[in-house]
Amino acid sequence: TGADGLYSISVQKGNYNIVASANGFFSQSFPSTIASGQTIVQDFSLTPMSSGTVRGTAWLNDGPIISQVVASSITAGSGFDQEYVELFNPTTSAWLMATGLNPADGIVGLKYRSTKDEDDGEAATDISLDYYTLSIPPAGYYLMANTTTIRALGVTRTADAVWNISMARNIIKCREDATPAYSGGGVGIYYKSNGVWLDRVGWTRGTEGGAKIPTIKEGNAIQQAVFGLERDEQFVRKTSTSGLTTGHGNSYDSDDNQRDFAEYRQPIQVAPRNSSNIATVVVAGKPAAGAVVSCNDGLSLAEVASAKGSPPYAEFILTSVATGTWNVVITSDACTMTVSSVAVATHGQVVFIPSALTVPTWPLAGYSVVLLSDTATAGFISGKVTNALGQAISPSIRVRAGLSGTDFFASAADGRYVISTSTGVYTVIANPDNIHTQYVSQTRDDITVNLGQITSGVNFVLSQGGRIRGWATRDKINPLPGISMSALDSGGALKAQAISGVDGYFALVNLSTGIYTVAPELDSKETSSPVSSTTTVPIGSNIFIGSFTITGAFGKITGNVRATGEPISTGVLIIASTSSFPTAAPPAISSQTITGEPYYMTNSNEDGTYILEVRGSTTTFYRVVAFYPRKSGSSFWTSTATLLNVRPLAGYTTANVNFSW
Repeated sequence: TGADGLYSISVQKGNYNIVASANGFFSQSFPSTIASGQTIVQDFSLTPMSSGTVRGTAWLNDGPIISQVVASSITAGSGFDQEYVELFNPTTSAWLMATGLNPADGIVGLKYRSTKDEDDGEAATDISLDYYTLSIPPAGYYLMANTTTIRALGVTRTADAVWNISMARNIIKCREDATPAYSGGGVGIYYKSNGVWLDRVGWTRGTEGGAKIPTIKEGNAIQQAVFGLERDEQFVRKTSTSGLTTGHGNSYDSDDNQRDFAEYRQPIQVAPRNSSNIATVVVAGKPAAGAVVSCNDGLSLAEVASAKGSPPYAEFILTSVATGTWNVVITSDACTMTVSSVAVATHGQVVFIPSALTVPTWPLAGYSVVLLSDTATAGFISGKVTNALGQAISPSIRVRAGLSGTDFFASAADGRYVISTSTGVYTVIANPDNIHTQYVSQTRDDITVNLGQITSGVNFVLSQGGRIRGWATRDKINPLPGISMSALDSGGALKAQAISGVDGYFALVNLSTGIYTVAPELDSKETSSPVSSTTTVPIGSNIFIGSFTITGAFGKITGNVRATGEPISTGVLIIASTSSFPTAAPPAISSQTITGEPYYMTNSNEDGTYILEVRGSTTTFYRVVAFYPRKSGSSFWTSTATLLNVRPLAGYTTANVNFSW
């Protein structure tokens, strides 16, 4: 439409659905029939879509993290210095640490480096571990220690992994272990196969030992003002931006140790945990700033979560979400979550997700946090399939992404569908192969699918229609496969094509209701009886239009050429035409021979026989002339012979048209 809202569309005569659509409005459609030369006025009044806002915070939990570090805690009664590193698995799947007990079986390893080692140019110590527990359970802990049993704060925990006998018992140094120069450092867990870090925690050396920042750390190391790390001191990861909450998983990870950890001094205050301990709930992770948030409402546009606050979190605000109940997909770093049953009930409403009403629900009442840990393997296409009146279609219409993709179904209640598929560019087909015979098929090309995102608004308005069947034969008895058949509408526009099968039958599908003319597309050497056939296609029809007898348009003239009773082996030129032409010599090629009646010609074979193809007819007669070049001594001349009233029939052979001298 133009700036004044007016439009004009030039079409051929026929049946149409006129559809008006605009972003933010409900589409409107009217069926219409237009005759040649007719002008139809069809006005539209589009209803605005009511919309609201969907909000929440997004957190990325993609692997185990360090939840606690203790360099020295004296065992009651024995005076043994216990040291341990506790891990937490914030994901929804068990995390494999090793395939067997021995250090060589490890998948995830542990490294430590002190600030004194850095001063001396020493590399990090790779702590060799015996793995007594092979994996960390979901929302569970994992205890790595220098002894098999840790006793602290009145609890006893069995270590899941223990320093191997080849290692010293006192590896992670504190101020009391040696000199204050050792009181800074860092630990990290890493993949043993490639050395890639999973998580690192570092703490500075205080001024007593000469202030120094460790190299093993994330962001800012934990700041130690004077003494560095001391005996009975522990670093504990926060459970959320609010700090530490008992029972919540220690999962807050902004990639900055100073922000992520709470420092506890003598005595330690949080007991060690192992793989038998499972957190009550996880409410945080890495702030998923940059996460893409999309909805299948067909109105809103995808948004990106942005970092907010200090300590930071990632908030998403998805605006202009149409009223209704939808799916929202949040994706970050190939991790994803789909929150379904997101209901925007009234215009202007703000809905926080997840909630008690969504699937999944919130992890804890009042915490609208999306925890991303499932790996994204696909993207989504969504839209709506309706008839020309904007109504859902029953039985449900199939929708397919790609020519050989899986069929999904549009809801018979509201016409909506969601397709889950791998990333790429697709042709989306509604009602493929006209499975629902009362409606036509329709396609949308170049639909791009991104990982973990919804491409919405891929809508279809299907016209009611039917199909035409027929049979191609060569003699009204035997089938004729491979014949191309076409259906033209009343305006002469091509609407469908089909090829006859091995049984001769063909089906012209995807035809909206109306009048059609069906005809074969033939070679110039073929004819059809009838030439074409016209029929009306009503709703849901499967009309058999009859048979088409296809014959070759050409017939054959055959015979032989002889001289004194013997076959002429030197070759005779045979020419046939429905017009008269000079017989003293073959006709000269000129503009007249190109634009006038055609000449058909061939040469006889060495055995004196010939075959000449000409266009067959039941009424037209041919003049056939033979030109026989001859020689006697040094003289050359051409002898001719003429036969009149030769009438070849299409598809048949007229034999014994012979010439003799």
